[in-house]
Amino acid sequence: MPAGHFGIRRVRLTLPERLRNATRKQVAVTTLYYCLYLTPAAMALAFDALFSVWVFSGLLLATTVRWLWACGGIAGQMTALMLNAATALANLLLAVSLQVQGTVFNFEFFFHADWETLAVAWRVMAPLFIGSCAYWFLVSIWPCLLPANGPLPKRRAIGIVAAVGVCLNV
Repeated sequence: MPAGHFGIRRVRLTLPERLRNATRKQVAVTTLYYCLYLTPAAMALAFDALFSVWVFSGLLLATTVRWLWACGGIAGQMTALMLNAATALANLLLAVSLQVQGTVFNFEFFFHADWETLAVAWRVMAPLFIGSCAYWFLVSIWPCLLPANGPLPKRRAIGIVAAVGVCLNV
C-alpha cells in the first residue's frame, strides 16, 4: 500500500444540480438575502453565545421563505412575503431589545411599545429609527428578487423546516 493512502477512498464532492446551474446573479441575490436576514441574529451573538440558536432558526426561516417563494403561485409567494415580514420584524425587535435593555423581550419592553415611545424614538434617534425601518422594508420585499426556478423540496420538508424554525425563534 502506498504511503499516505491507508485504504481511504477519495470522494469527489459536487454541488447539487440546482446550484451548479445557478447564475452568479442568482447566487449573489440569495447570499445577500441570507446575510441581510441574519444580521440582527448575528449582532445578538455579541451578547451571548446562546443566541446561536436564534441564528440557526433564522437560517431555517430564511430557507423556508426561499422555498415558498420558489414554489410559485400567488398563495406560496404571499405566504413567503408574510412569513418573511413577520419574522424579520421579530428579529429586528429582539435586536432592539438587546441593544436598548441588554436583555431579551420582557414586560417592560412591551409596556413601552406604544405610539408615544415611537414618537420619542423618532425625535431622539431619527437616523437609527429610519435605518431600522428601511432595513425591515428591504428585508421584507427581498424575496421578490429571489430566483423562482429549479426543483423544490416536498411540502412536508418545507413544513418541517418552517415548524422547527418558528419553534426555535420563539
